[in-house]
Amino acid sequence: MTVLPDAIWMFAASLVLHVGLARVLTRVNRLLLFVACGATVGGSWIACQLLLAGAPVDITFLRDVLLFACICEFYIILMMFSLASVSASIVHRMHREPMTEAQMEAEYSSEEMVRSRLERLVNTGYVIETDGQLVLADKAHRSVRIFDFVRAFFGHGR
Repeated sequence: MTVLPDAIWMFAASLVLHVGLARVLTRVNRLLLFVACGATVGGSWIACQLLLAGAPVDITFLRDVLLFACICEFYIILMMFSLASVSASIVHRMHREPMTEAQMEAEYSSEEMVRSRLERLVNTGYVIETDGQLVLADKAHRSVRIFDFVRAFFGHGR
């Protein structure tokens, strides 16, 4: 009988926490919410392994930590694709109901795409209007710092 690595269970816990909180915290950026859930679950798991259980750092533990990080990053990439991809958005919309080409052109024009993304940023509190200009809110600046940290941690360029 094969036992799943701890990383799989920790990812599952992160995902369940993320889904539950996303249903309650509807105005929170879902990507950042998952990062927070993954960091909380993963950090707690690592701390428990190292501090409470007194587990030695062996190759299995290191494998699980790296596997957890990779699974989480893969999920984040998939989530970003599904949230930001025009093609994914069209496919999702057409899954709900058929569309004419004219409807697609109207709904997915450059202006409409910018409007819908900007509306999402305003609704989640990442962009605010100040003196007739749109500016990033404090939480957006925090998000940029978190993304920069994650990019640097995983070795991704800007």
